[in-house]
Order: sequence, then C-alpha cells, then structure tokens
Amino acid sequence: MLNRLDLVMTRSIIAISPDSNIIKAVKLMQDNKISCIIVVSNNSPVGIVTERDIVNIVANGENFEKPVSEIMSQPLISAGPKTLLNRALNIMRTNHIRRLPVIENETLVGLVTETNLLVASRRTMIAMEQKHQKTKNLAMEDKITGLYNRRYFQSVMKKELNRARRYGALLSLILIDIDHFKKINDTFGHSVGDAVLKKLSKIFRDSARKVDIVFRYGGDEFAIVCPISGTRSSRIFAERLIKTIEKKPVIHNGTKLAVTISVGICKYTSMSSSIEKMVKRADKALYRAKQNGRNQVCVAERVTSENPQVLMRG
Repeated sequence: MLNRLDLVMTRSIIAISPDSNIIKAVKLMQDNKISCIIVVSNNSPVGIVTERDIVNIVANGENFEKPVSEIMSQPLISAGPKTLLNRALNIMRTNHIRRLPVIENETLVGLVTETNLLVASRRTMIAMEQKHQKTKNLAMEDKITGLYNRRYFQSVMKKELNRARRYGALLSLILIDIDHFKKINDTFGHSVGDAVLKKLSKIFRDSARKVDIVFRYGGDEFAIVCPISGTRSSRIFAERLIKTIEKKPVIHNGTKLAVTISVGICKYTSMSSSIEKMVKRADKALYRAKQNGRNQVCVAERVTSENPQVLMRG
C-alpha cells in the first residue's frame, strides 16, 4: 500500500550548488523539464529554487548571473522517507509549498510534489476500499461453491420483502435440495460430493437471470431469490434447471452420476409476508416434492385469508 513517501517519491533528483548562477539553474530546469531544483552543499540540501522564483527574477529585472543562494527558499522544509502521506500533505499545506524534499541522514534521497501525494493517497483509498469489499464478499460467500451464504440470504430477503410490500412487486423463493446427496458422499467420498455441489452451483448461477440471487442455504440445500417473478415463471425456471442437470451429469472416474434435485417454490403474498413464513412454505413444498418421488417441482399451497385451514393449489 502506497502510504509512505519512500514508496512514491522521485529518486532521480537534479541538484545544484549554492554558488552556481541562476542561468545554470534555469537551463537545468528547462533541459530536464522540471519545475524546481534542489540546492545542495556538501551532499546536504540547503534550499530549493522553483519556477516561481525564476518568474520573480524576470519580473524584477534582476541579474541572472548572481548565485542561486541569493534567491533560493530557505530554510528547507523537508520530511523523512518513512513519513506518511497524510502527514506530508499537512506539512505542504501548512507551509504553502507544492514540493517536499525527502531527506535521510542529512542527505537528499527523493522529492515529492503535492500532485504525487494526492494521486498516491487516492490509490491508497481505492486499495483499502477494494480490500474492505473483498473481506466483505468473503464473509458473504460459501467457500466451496462461491455462492452467497445463508447469512447473506437473510439480508437479501429482508430487502426484497420490503420492496415487495412497498411497491406491490412480485417475489418468489425457490428452495432446492439435492436428491440422495448423503448416498453420494457415503459411496464416492466428500471430494465427489463437493464436485457435485460446485457443478450444480454453476448451473444454478448460469441459468438464473441477472436479478436472481443464488445462495447455498446449507449442506445440500440451495435457495434462489427471484424478484419480479411469480409462481408460474419460477416454476418454468425450476423445471428448466431439472432438465439442464439431467443433460450435464457429473463424471467420476468415467462414470456418470445420476444427480437430480427436488424443488419447492413459494411466492410473496399477504399470507407469506415474512422471511420465516416464505421459507417455511417453500420448505413444505420441497418436502412434498421429495415425498412424491423427487426430481420434480412443487409449489406451496395457498392459504386463504377467510379460512387459514383450507389449502388450495397455487
């Protein structure tokens, strides 16, 4: 991270002795396309001559043959190579200067400008933000599949439910369970089980719309939050997932593993207006899909407001 002067300073420095005349200083600045030149005596910096100093000489009609020691700014304001960027910027702004020589053991080792420091500070801020975002993403991701985890599911569902309530928008929740996943682990080992999780995760992610959010809900369970999606479109999507998985089997040692999924779907209604209620109803639909033979989709039964005990097919 670029947070110290020694990491951003210019090490190639043009210097001049105090008894050199102003003409030489001007020529060095022109030839090297620099806006300042450090005045050094016995390897120790003693002052600085800037383009502003030269402009003042021209404006006042002064003699260009006199030594730079008569026009240089002194005492020289400087900082050490380990000085932090923010501290260096404060030094420059407090003293109303735009360039800061970097000195170590009384020897000039570098030079930074205000622009150098601002650019470096901006890069440091961006790097810190990227690191923070990466840490935040890791906290939201499942390590095996790379999908969002259950903790983040709660956050997303809360936001999407609030949107559905406020705007009357459609919202569906799809819960997915891998059929006989324990048998796969027991028969082929957990490494193969992990390969199945990764394979299906990729299918879910690739098949989902951009607005859909896919989660590893836990173990062999997955959840897909589908904004702007009702029961019909969510069911079509889920049935397409089942067919895609059938066409893309997991291969282990040359053997195709017959992996299937069971799916339960619940859409947002006034009777399913909380995370807990939607998950519970989607889970019940998933359980029915398993009871009915697995490898299929079931939609949550709708509860009427007049008689909560009466169940109707959604």
